[in-house]
Amino acid sequence: GIAETLEGLAGVAAAWNEFARALAWLGAAREMRDEMGTPIYAFDQPLVDETATHAQQNLGEGAAQAALARGRALTLETILVEMDAWHARVTQPKAMDALELDCYAFGETRVFRHGELLNSKAWRYAQAREIVFYLLTRGAVAKEQLALDLYPDASPEQIRSTLHRVLHHARRALGKREWILFEDEQYSFQRALPYAYDVERFTQALAEASARKTGDAYLEALQRAVNVYGGDFLVDMESEWATCERATRREQFFDAAAKLGAGYFGARRYSEASAVYEKIISQDNLNEDAQRALMQCFAKMGETPRALRQYETLKHILRDELGAEPARETRLLYEKLKRSESI
Repeated sequence: GIAETLEGLAGVAAAWNEFARALAWLGAAREMRDEMGTPIYAFDQPLVDETATHAQQNLGEGAAQAALARGRALTLETILVEMDAWHARVTQPKAMDALELDCYAFGETRVFRHGELLNSKAWRYAQAREIVFYLLTRGAVAKEQLALDLYPDASPEQIRSTLHRVLHHARRALGKREWILFEDEQYSFQRALPYAYDVERFTQALAEASARKTGDAYLEALQRAVNVYGGDFLVDMESEWATCERATRREQFFDAAAKLGAGYFGARRYSEASAVYEKIISQDNLNEDAQRALMQCFAKMGETPRALRQYETLKHILRDELGAEPARETRLLYEKLKRSESI
């Protein structure tokens, strides 16, 4: 029943143009079915195939396979956390179609105009999409700084020609010239019009958490930040500015997630803590602190065999990728769990 529900929700996610999410949930359903040896009903198969094909065509082969693999690695607890966050977003009082633009830089890079995904044909040039995210992220920027960040090796003549063309297609894709302003020798994104940007939601949640520091509201703000982070910042852009921003946001995510996991663990909310640590591991499976914390969560939940399996998984990952063994602290935890000692 859970696998069947996931397959149905994947179809809903694909209808909302959230193709990476759709494939991840299909991957999770496939993993469950493989473990149970339970095939999809024949009359459901065409709908599942249609969802998978639609999502793969929009994502591309590499991103599609990555999304399926991520889904296969998800636990039920993590899936439930993702579903809660998704449900909260799509049912928020401000209707999705009230937004003229809905922009996503984490994980799968996307811009929706009135609910419709802007594809490569709409942008015409990849740099047209990049300049939109640059201005969304950086705020008002002098023309010289914009040129230095986006066209570091171009001549002044090349910059003038390229920038004019790229701005034209960016404004055209967004539907209004007013989305990108040029005032007082600075370019900026028009924030007076109705739009949403996942990076802004992420930083706002972090700011709320920083202001509160403790309590349920602090954990709730951290959870919102962790939920918004769907993957690395602008993974398909290799400009130096995007690379630097990616590292900053990634560090912020890991810091917030570690604090959230520790907060849940300290409050004895072990299931929620385990979901957070699993998300950390999905972004960095070599994070041994998170792997060890996840083992402790499983043990506290009365699932010691699962904790021991997690150790074996970590051991193989470290050996295969680094030629290393788990840290002494992790090995000691493993031995305690094997002896059924309390932790």
